[in-house]
Amino acid sequence: MKTRLLLIDDEKQFIEPLSERLKNRGFNVDVAVNGDQALHMIHNNRYEVVLLDVLMPGESGLKIYTKIRKVDQSIPVIMLTGHADMKTAIKEVRNGVFDYLIKPIQIDELIETIHLALEHRLNRPKH
Repeated sequence: MKTRLLLIDDEKQFIEPLSERLKNRGFNVDVAVNGDQALHMIHNNRYEVVLLDVLMPGESGLKIYTKIRKVDQSIPVIMLTGHADMKTAIKEVRNGVFDYLIKPIQIDELIETIHLALEHRLNRPKH
């Protein structure tokens, strides 16, 4: 069974090619372009990993992350950003974000991070 990912990003020129590349690597990928759409999808589907852009119009990725945590704490979230801010990255990792990757993203690095997130999810103690 293919790993199911949710990719949340408002930039079509980023999200469409990345989604296709991940599908070509064997992932089942759903796409959301804003927080409301993403939360609706998370309520109605089961995802193993979420890829979430930090900066989006309307609700920021950080606010969306907090809402995702309220719905399902077990989903590893990998934050994506084109604006490297180490202070924010460190804070969010401490708040439970699995990893924080800088755009442009190298597909092999992203896939390795997804696999690490899946492994982490499987090895995490159940509450």
